[in-house]
Amino acid sequence: MKNNWESLEEALNECLDTIIRKMNYTVPMKHFVFNECEKDINIEHITYVESSLHKLKIHVMEEPVGLYTMYETLNNMEQELSEYKFVRVHQSYLVNLKHIMELKEHSEKMQGARTVLISTGEELIVPKARFKAVKKAFVARCFLMFLLMKTRSRKGRFLKLLP
Repeated sequence: MKNNWESLEEALNECLDTIIRKMNYTVPMKHFVFNECEKDINIEHITYVESSLHKLKIHVMEEPVGLYTMYETLNNMEQELSEYKFVRVHQSYLVNLKHIMELKEHSEKMQGARTVLISTGEELIVPKARFKAVKKAFVARCFLMFLLMKTRSRKGRFLKLLP
């Protein structure tokens, strides 16, 4: 028997698949030259980009989860991915909004730490100075998803959001 989360996930995937078909959606692919190889990556499969000493680690949802590296600055990568809804959550992290599952503000015991939980189960630190902007982007994405789900008619067809 499926639990509520699995049922919800299936329903969301079905809704998104229908939206994609209706919009004649194309998968956003980008060609990367990594230290390990050259590869076309589906942008939606990138969970986050991590920077350390001018070396980027690109975390990709693959079987098994892929980790690719390249020499580039996070600022340049942020510009390259700006049209794909990535948000800078930390000086060292650029996260795909589609993979943010939850924003957390921890108790005083943890000195008011703030984190984002991403779809892989990892938690990344969000400094206080960036938290408001990250929260705004996350809430806007959640609201858009809510609107898309609400536009579904009784017959399972999606209505247009705009006239």
